[in-house]
Amino acid sequence: MVPAVAVYDDVRGWNTEQYLGQGEFYLEYGDFDVSITVPRSFVVAATGTLTNAVEVSRRGSARGSLGRSGRTPPWPSSPGRGRQPLTRPAVPRSTLTWHFTAKNVRDVAWAAAANFIWDASGYDGILIQSFYPPEANADWARSTEYARHSIKHYSEKWSLYPYPTAINVAGPVGGMEYR
Repeated sequence: MVPAVAVYDDVRGWNTEQYLGQGEFYLEYGDFDVSITVPRSFVVAATGTLTNAVEVSRRGSARGSLGRSGRTPPWPSSPGRGRQPLTRPAVPRSTLTWHFTAKNVRDVAWAAAANFIWDASGYDGILIQSFYPPEANADWARSTEYARHSIKHYSEKWSLYPYPTAINVAGPVGGMEYR
């Protein structure tokens, strides 16, 4: 993945205006293949589909299949559960590399933390996930439920959500949604 310095379009040519956080990014659509290596205790959320769930988290594999099946909620995680040794592969390494792929998206974002609570659900083949620290606002405990309701509502009213995943991440200054 290479940082985009500018976008060239057929209307204005090179768009070199900086992003100041007051709107959406102006980027072209593309396919991404991203690997993120973090300490073994961390959980990673990123744009796209986690392709090596079995290698990084035993829960990740089960959670993904349960979430996509549409059963809601598969289970809420509790603070620190993601750090328990039984959720990690038996391979004794100090780091793990999380591998994500995304097709036809405008950008990639990721977050990682050792204390993330990782919750998931699904709707019509779409895996819906939330990642938040234990100290997050209490409403984050229902984030996955809210996201599932929104995706279901808009998919039934207008058009099916076009990506295989939807992710909410609580950060230090609020939260953000990713594909």
